[in-house]
Amino acid sequence: MPVFRANGIDIEIRLDGPPYGLPVILSNSLSTDYRMWDDQLPALVDKYRVIRWNKRGHGGSEATLPPYDLPLLAEDVRCLMDALGIERAHYVGLSTGGAIGQYFAATQPGRVNALVLCDTSSYVPAEVWDSRMAVARREGMEGVARASIERWFTPAFRDARPDVVAKFHDMIVNTELPGYIGCASVLKQRMLGPLLGKIAAPTLVVVGADDLSTPVAHSEVIQRRIAGAELVVIDDAAHISNAAQPKEFNRLLRAFLDRH
Repeated sequence: MPVFRANGIDIEIRLDGPPYGLPVILSNSLSTDYRMWDDQLPALVDKYRVIRWNKRGHGGSEATLPPYDLPLLAEDVRCLMDALGIERAHYVGLSTGGAIGQYFAATQPGRVNALVLCDTSSYVPAEVWDSRMAVARREGMEGVARASIERWFTPAFRDARPDVVAKFHDMIVNTELPGYIGCASVLKQRMLGPLLGKIAAPTLVVVGADDLSTPVAHSEVIQRRIAGAELVVIDDAAHISNAAQPKEFNRLLRAFLDRH
């Protein structure tokens, strides 16, 4: 896959859709790679230039030594856009990708046309991330995978779609430990509430009804604090709502992007 030099590191990306289509950046959750968006491509590539990228230490992107912070990851996005010659884009982020999107849209308002924040939060207590980083250091990424899969998908989905579960398990265990620790340390630092009022881009907030990692209440906070933001709750979906209910997710996503 193409690798671009941006912000001093090699960032792995995947480009799909017409070269001169409207750009849409898809940003992944922690310990996944751009394959997490595979189900969204059919809904976008007829019109949009879809840019999927892997955060530091994820997929084929270079890992630097942790800790990281949100300004660093948002600067990765800005530098990647510059490297690709993109002035403005729609930005879609899930979980960690949504945290980056909140910061990026608040601090780089001229670069974001429309913002979609999925299964994310403006704040999670630091002790949650201390615990998860301790598991990673003690048990490696296999331990992270066991705990994450239970939070990310409902028991019914895990039973019905072992193929999807296996795909996400593979992404997690192949994430570099420094990349996981670095990005988890970003989420430990996350205090985005004061920035939400600065987001001017049209915003759609999407969350799975059964999301245990970033519950519906977290999305309600985001929706209240961003002027004009819309909130949609997807039934029968946990944290990875785009994979759990791709048809409904795609319908919402395409309709919102087309309006903006």
